[in-house]
Amino acid sequence: MTTLHKIKETGQGLVEYALILVLVAVAAIVTLSLLGTSIGDIYFCMIHEIGAETQALDGVHKYVLIDATTDQEVERAQCGQAISLSEGINFRAYTSGDVASIEFAITLPDGTVLDRSEGTSPWAVFGDISGDYNEALGGTLDSGRYEIFAETDRGETSKFIFFVE
Repeated sequence: MTTLHKIKETGQGLVEYALILVLVAVAAIVTLSLLGTSIGDIYFCMIHEIGAETQALDGVHKYVLIDATTDQEVERAQCGQAISLSEGINFRAYTSGDVASIEFAITLPDGTVLDRSEGTSPWAVFGDISGDYNEALGGTLDSGRYEIFAETDRGETSKFIFFVE
């Protein structure tokens, strides 16, 4: 009668798990470095929209896209939205509570930050004269990612992201 001996392979499982873990970590790092800003924008916008829908945010709680050539509201602007219009636009910020002024900081695709103040309603991101809305940046927006940061006189802050195609 012959006996078969089972060969034991010890330690090999741990090395294989370590290699898999390293590969997953490298893949995650590469993915986040390529998509990091986009993923962060998506997460931020989801949180912003949940807060805006439940009115949990004081200060600026929504933005509306304005056709500055007609001074008419086009649509509620969604955080992270891609806008195909690049000419004659503005945004109106809607607030909750008593707001006396808003400081806006607009980050352009090239990283330049434009600061401006609004002291009366309607709270127009790119300015207005008694409801006659100014066209953003003299009329035309370059394609890319824009970020609007708003701070009310009461210290409430809000951030809004949009893209121009």
